[in-house]
Amino acid sequence: MTSDVATLPDEWKAEVNTALQLVACVMVLGVIEVRECEYRTIGGTAGTALFKNRLFNRVLRVEVRAARTGKPIADAVEATTATTTCAATAKQPPVGSTESPNQFGTLTDAQRDELLLGVVTATV
Repeated sequence: MTSDVATLPDEWKAEVNTALQLVACVMVLGVIEVRECEYRTIGGTAGTALFKNRLFNRVLRVEVRAARTGKPIADAVEATTATTTCAATAKQPPVGSTESPNQFGTLTDAQRDELLLGVVTATV
C-alpha cells in the first residue's frame, strides 16, 4: 500500500513481487472539516501576515484483496482518520493567492493495525 493515508511497517512488505500475497486498497469516501489552522507567513511579524488553512479528516473504505486473483479476502471496512492537531508548519500559499493548501488526517499506526492486522496475518 502506498498512500498518504497510511504507511505499512517494513515487515508487512514483500521483498519481491513473487512474494506479494495481499493488496490493501484505500479509497477516500469523503472528508470532514475539523478546524482551521493559522500560520505566520515567512518574514511576518507578531500579529500580522497570517495565513490559514483547514484541517480535514478523511472517511475511508479499506479493502484487502488477494494479489494473484483480485478476490476480496474479507469484507471492506470503513474508518475515519482522527487527526485533531494542526501541523507545526504549513506550506505558504503563493504570493497574491487567497487559497491555502488544506491538511488531511492520516490513519494512526493503531488504527491501521486494527483495520488490517487480522487480515494481513491470515492464511490466504
